[in-house]
Amino acid sequence: MTAAVHSDELSSCDVLPSQRPDSDPPHPRPSSRIHTIDALRGLAALAVAWYHLTQGDPSFLPDGLLKSSGRYGGVAGVQSFFVISGFIIPFALYQAKYTQRSFFRFLGKRMLRLDPPYLASIAFVLFVGAIAREFPGFLWHLHRVSARELVAHLGYLNGLFAYRWVNNVYWTLAIELQYYLLIALIFPLSQRLPRRTAWLFPLMLVLASWLPRPRLGGAPLRDDLILPYLGVFAIGFLAFQRRIGTVSWRLFLPLLVVAGVAVYMRQNGLIAMAAVGAALVISLVAVHHPLLSWLGESSYSLYLVHEPVRWVVYAAARMDSSIGGSGRELVACAALAIAFLLARLMYIAVERPSQRLSARLRYVPT
Repeated sequence: MTAAVHSDELSSCDVLPSQRPDSDPPHPRPSSRIHTIDALRGLAALAVAWYHLTQGDPSFLPDGLLKSSGRYGGVAGVQSFFVISGFIIPFALYQAKYTQRSFFRFLGKRMLRLDPPYLASIAFVLFVGAIAREFPGFLWHLHRVSARELVAHLGYLNGLFAYRWVNNVYWTLAIELQYYLLIALIFPLSQRLPRRTAWLFPLMLVLASWLPRPRLGGAPLRDDLILPYLGVFAIGFLAFQRRIGTVSWRLFLPLLVVAGVAVYMRQNGLIAMAAVGAALVISLVAVHHPLLSWLGESSYSLYLVHEPVRWVVYAAARMDSSIGGSGRELVACAALAIAFLLARLMYIAVERPSQRLSARLRYVPT
């Protein structure tokens, strides 16, 4: 959702009993609700929001502990979202006994779940921008948005064609959508692998991250393509395999190290540590706390609205020359509180109804 990710996959997935005989021993069917995912999702959204509040405008906050506290939150949060999606999407498909016949139904459920909050956040950015431009001296990042740029948002295509996003966090949603399309196509193939060789599938995803970028119109596509991040999603997929029992602990940990080293070589050490850490949390930690569950509920909305809140609050604070360094630190904390409030309102008014609408679109047993 920063990423994307960021959505309650299992709440909109219909869990069906096993109806297909397997040559291998049946895998255990875990509970459809994993509270650790809620907690990790909420903390990831908080980390990304705090990163942008402290690092997104380098000249706003004075140097010090508060500013440095968010330095690594963006990378940690976004990569955690990618690992969560790498885990939760195949887990939901596994629970639903998904087949490729349900490809368009799966996409319909995803779009019903994710698009309404996404479109509402775009409308929010444009609305606030239109009001902000009426105040002389009010700094606003969007001076004009072309029709082409705006239409490209509907297909999450801006990054591929060098168009500007109206909200810079949307690039992760485009990566997430590419993963949804990929996993919906190849997940049934992964389930046909013999159990003793199932671990090869995430390693193939890791290797695929080194594929050369395709070319469009004679030029390579831009960085907003899933290929460099496939290793991170593969780490989440590996955690999924550990969850359902197709990969033992004795095999999981060495594979996790191999995948982490591969991500380090393809990306960098910080991304690798964040991805491996998120997979270990999912696999080893059991968290069920009401506050973290509440934070996880609103995580997608918080991810979508925190940046425009920062633009408005910081621009308004700059118009008051009497606000000094410590005052600006208070402004950053106030901006986070406002973002939480708006996120909760969006969750209640838009996101929760879209979850229910998505849940009504049921997979058909085969």
